[in-house]
Amino acid sequence: MPIPALPLLIILVALSACAGHDPRFPSLAIRDVERNAGSFTSGAVPPPPVPPVATAAEIAVIIESAQALDARFAREQGEVRRIIDAARGLGVESNNYGRAAIAFAELSAISSRSAILLGDLDALVAQAASTGAPRDVLEAAQNEAEDIVIGQRRILAELDAVLVR
Repeated sequence: MPIPALPLLIILVALSACAGHDPRFPSLAIRDVERNAGSFTSGAVPPPPVPPVATAAEIAVIIESAQALDARFAREQGEVRRIIDAARGLGVESNNYGRAAIAFAELSAISSRSAILLGDLDALVAQAASTGAPRDVLEAAQNEAEDIVIGQRRILAELDAVLVR
């Protein structure tokens, strides 16, 4: 089947219009300045390093607070142990048992304050991890505070076992 000549002729005339050069219109050819010559360097500056989420002084204050609480815990632990031993075997209605329960609660409160400091360090480590900030000093402080809390919790568990007998 032959192709009709008229549509083919229209297409050829339309395409030949693109082939001509009219000085009134700019050429679409690549200009010399558009050619790839040399190398291109971006003016982008590398991002600045991520600052730490806490200063060394702030971390030191947290650790010193945890150490001070641990020293207080250690000082009061002996007295609390003596009070709990005096209440051993007595009923909850006795005055000695009440004093022992209060002494245990006060010692537990000291440990809870240590745990709060550990929680503060945990939050700082998480923030550093999410921002890409340095974590080495924070993680060392976190480990030290965690050791303090674990030691206090172990002692509290021993005293609690004596108190409930």
